Amino acid sequence: MIVVGIVAIIMAMGLPSFARMYRKGPMRQAMSDVQEACGKARSEAILKGVTVELHIDVKGKRLSVAGVGAGSAEVDPFAKELGTGGATAAVTGFSATLAEDIVIELLAVNLNEVVEEDDVAVRFYPNGTADEFWLVLRSGEGEIRKFSLEVTTGLVQLEVIK
Repeated sequence: MIVVGIVAIIMAMGLPSFARMYRKGPMRQAMSDVQEACGKARSEAILKGVTVELHIDVKGKRLSVAGVGAGSAEVDPFAKELGTGGATAAVTGFSATLAEDIVIELLAVNLNEVVEEDDVAVRFYPNGTADEFWLVLRSGEGEIRKFSLEVTTGLVQLEVIK
């Protein structure tokens, strides 16, 4: 019984550190959300053959993925002819909200700083390309991360600034 009691005390002391290790901090969660949103938008654009937008609500710190409206001129005509996409292809959405202590320091789309706008759209195209996009996030602990899109591939790149 004494051994079981000692093991229980040791496990109780180590449990909080294990919980912290598995819980994502605000910046790690924000990094994951931005990368997942960009990846989802890119893959949906390629697979469905339609232009997909990543919407960023700057004031609400919300990310969401949605297709461009049906009947848009930006639907891939080849995908429509082949029956692999087109205006009828529904885009599976994604949304996430950044933590309260995450601040959007810089947001630029196609070389225009748009951090003062309410809703910003970054487009991902069926051929795998995307708008030029930079996003700099700062956490309450002073961590700074820069996200950018490789224009020709639509892949997100992460840079640790601080």
